[in-house]
Amino acid sequence: MASRRGSGRGIVCRLRHALVTGCLAGALVAAAGAPSSPASAAPGDATSAPPAAAVISPRSVVELGTLEQPDRGHPSFIRDGGMSGPVGGRLLWMFGDAISPNFGLVDNSAAVGPRLPVSPATDLTKTDEQTDADGDPVPFIPMTPEEQTPPEGDRFALWAGNRIVPTADGSGDAWLFFHKIQIPWDFDSHPWWTSTGIARIHAPDEDHDYPYVTRDNPVACNPTCLFTVEVDPHAFNASALVEDGYLYLTHAASVPPFSRPIYAARADFSRLDHLLTHHDGPADTETAARIKALFRYWNGGPGKDPASWVPDVSQAAPMADFDEAWGGHHSISWNTFLESYIAVYLDWDRKLKLRTASTFVGPWSEPVEVFDTAQSCPDNGTLNLYSGWEHPSLATANGKNIVLSYFCADSVGFSVPAQIHLVRATLAKPRRAAAG
Repeated sequence: MASRRGSGRGIVCRLRHALVTGCLAGALVAAAGAPSSPASAAPGDATSAPPAAAVISPRSVVELGTLEQPDRGHPSFIRDGGMSGPVGGRLLWMFGDAISPNFGLVDNSAAVGPRLPVSPATDLTKTDEQTDADGDPVPFIPMTPEEQTPPEGDRFALWAGNRIVPTADGSGDAWLFFHKIQIPWDFDSHPWWTSTGIARIHAPDEDHDYPYVTRDNPVACNPTCLFTVEVDPHAFNASALVEDGYLYLTHAASVPPFSRPIYAARADFSRLDHLLTHHDGPADTETAARIKALFRYWNGGPGKDPASWVPDVSQAAPMADFDEAWGGHHSISWNTFLESYIAVYLDWDRKLKLRTASTFVGPWSEPVEVFDTAQSCPDNGTLNLYSGWEHPSLATANGKNIVLSYFCADSVGFSVPAQIHLVRATLAKPRRAAAG
């Protein structure tokens, strides 16, 4: 396995390090309405037997192409990530690092996708990207002055993820749970210190042609974060889902050292939404403490039992261990067609996998292979793949057809373009064993 992909940390670091510092020989020298579960589908007893997984036939999987990105005039343009969620009646794509010799590094950017809901005929690859006067991407999540002047030898990155949930007021806005990461430029002098903040994504209005982000609530890392590396053992920055009145978050480290166990937290969503909306600004530490106190952490007991959700995060128990998921990247959503939760991730063998569960906290079925990325990203010995997950807002036929994505790039010579690939899979319900 290592000979095919190498260390996940090493490849990602070499890829970004080479692009940013110009160490890649020759390459840089030449150029100066997501579905939600019904109210009755509250988490249940995680000690019950795992459900049967969905059935996926190879004939039911279709490659949709790669997500549109403007021609930057250089083969080494990279824009990774590819998370999405509904904002203002349209799909919003959010990216991690955008890197090119033409403009350097932009640590997060965004683009608007199709109107929602989509149909099977919708071209999902088309985007409308926010750019500056030179046509280059602009940061989507604004940085604070402190983040713009990091300690010497480090940089701050603000990365979005599978953590967009619509606000409760029906305005088309959304809450974004984002990473704030302090990264050493050499990638090794200290750990990647990760915290989690909540920002508000606003739908376009008369003053803004694109969605835009504000960080004026008390837990927007401005300066207080919701979860901080100094205090919390888990950042709960992997996925987010609102169902049955609760916001559920999962944690799996998506930066080195890439821990695999997945933990769950939840909070009363209406109370959380109210506190995020009604406060005295980012310096309101009292409200920040009240927001943090809303969260409870699953301790391994029956999910329906309130006693299984405890205020002490040190008592949290792993809800899953997707040990084959690259970097812990995953998405969890409710699938109405299967009447179950589905988890999607990219494994270390470059295959998109799917698991199902009858409750948010599991237990989870054995993985089912959805798509082998070698069909579109042939292995050349230096291939780099990550960010595999589902996009619930793009599901059709009540969740029977789901859309997944993954990022693929050549980490050395750019013989494989750095692109986000889209795949549609048609699910079938597993046959149930006959009684008796």
